[in-house]
Amino acid sequence: MIGYTVSFLEGSSGRFIANILYLLTNSIDNDLEFDHVNSSHDNTLYKSNIDFLLIPDINHEAQTNYLRLFRHLRFLPTDYTAVLPTHSYPLTEDLDANPHAHTFNMVVMELAEQDLIEVNVNHIIKNIWPLLEKIRSIGFDNLSATDNAYLNHTVKSLSEFKVNLMQLDRVEVLERYARLSAEKQLNTNYIRFINPVIDPKYLDKTLVLKYSDLYKETTTGYIALDVLCKFAKVPVTEQILVTYRKYVNGRKQLLKRFDFIK
Repeated sequence: MIGYTVSFLEGSSGRFIANILYLLTNSIDNDLEFDHVNSSHDNTLYKSNIDFLLIPDINHEAQTNYLRLFRHLRFLPTDYTAVLPTHSYPLTEDLDANPHAHTFNMVVMELAEQDLIEVNVNHIIKNIWPLLEKIRSIGFDNLSATDNAYLNHTVKSLSEFKVNLMQLDRVEVLERYARLSAEKQLNTNYIRFINPVIDPKYLDKTLVLKYSDLYKETTTGYIALDVLCKFAKVPVTEQILVTYRKYVNGRKQLLKRFDFIK
């Protein structure tokens, strides 16, 4: 079964690209709806039928973001082209060990160091803020198991920088956490997304897509959309271009709202 993966650091628009790729490869002209923080999380269109039984030691955090996902990944037969967004990185040793590696193509979102502040703000307002709003609405005790697992992960990350979760919607706190996170990411495994290294034998199956190219216009649309279409060997439609442009305009509003993002 042929499928696609989109590997990305949290906040670098990987789910948006997964949605666009799914629309393109399945010839769907649906629009995407974006909320007030320019997130499309609430109306995900991409689908990926995965054999999780092949992946050992699965738990909540480890499903689509399991660190060794590419060692075990296998798309099950479907009537659509599968697209899987993941925070896992396609390491050579994992691809080499996977007998199904030839059945999927990979997109890796590449970041420059100067992208990290924006990407961290994206992650916070699109993932942590909704959880914060839910806590204020229903309380800690009524969170789902999924929300609780994410809450524990988030609080652990925040505590490292002495940041209070309940104050994260204050701009000065948001900025401080975004900057501290960016500094740390330069010294962790996240550096893979800043300096992607693709094994030559997987180059024809891998598209390294620069985050900054998502917003750079061309005569036909945008650089990232152009190269994504070329990689998937499909044409862009007017509806997808309209949807894509709407996302770009939302990003412009984000930059105006948080002027510390440069």
